[in-house]
Amino acid sequence: MAAAPPPLPQGSSPSADNWLMRNWKWLVPSLVFVFILVVGAFVAGIFSIIHSVMHSNGAYLSAIASARANPQVQAQLGAPIAEGWLTSGNIREDGAGGYAELAIPIEGPKAKATIYLKAEKSAGDWKFSELEVRIGDAAKPIDLLAASPESAQDDPAPWLQEFTRGLPIDAAKFVSRMGACQHYGGEPLYDKARAAEVERAMARLECATLDADEARIRARFADNPAVLAAIDRAKRG
Repeated sequence: MAAAPPPLPQGSSPSADNWLMRNWKWLVPSLVFVFILVVGAFVAGIFSIIHSVMHSNGAYLSAIASARANPQVQAQLGAPIAEGWLTSGNIREDGAGGYAELAIPIEGPKAKATIYLKAEKSAGDWKFSELEVRIGDAAKPIDLLAASPESAQDDPAPWLQEFTRGLPIDAAKFVSRMGACQHYGGEPLYDKARAAEVERAMARLECATLDADEARIRARFADNPAVLAAIDRAKRG
């Protein structure tokens, strides 16, 4: 009587081994591709979270608003001024306090630039120690904390200074901008030259986006009666 063949070793399967031998050329690249997708999705998720945190920060939003409202920045970059994606720096917020040091890329139809800011948050408001725009290789940056001679000469609503005094910088700039837009929007256009001047001024002030910007400012300062009152006063003209 013939002896029975010895049993196959445990864990070994000729069919499985053959399948791996036949398919390893596509199996390995597929596993590598899946791994790359998982890692890429993880990195993209982290980047999205960081991007969201930076772009919703009060100091960031204030810096963008200040740059867009500055006549010198508008003249050199053109309008509209768009935000870039690769913001770098550090943000720390702890309730009513915090610190931010950021480099924010911006660009317009004419040129690209970077906003540099340093700010501290106290009692819920951001106070800037540095806020400037560097355009290309220009030796001198544009200081957004300094009063612009151009904007001072072109301010059609000096009475608003009484209502903006003591407000957070971005709220004060918005109230002044709203007052200017209200002024130009209600001005009688007595000739073509003046109409062209008004059109340029309203474009520089980005009056077309005033309603949307007002909604954002009101939401940010919903618990600040002084800001809301100043906006209402500017809106009445």
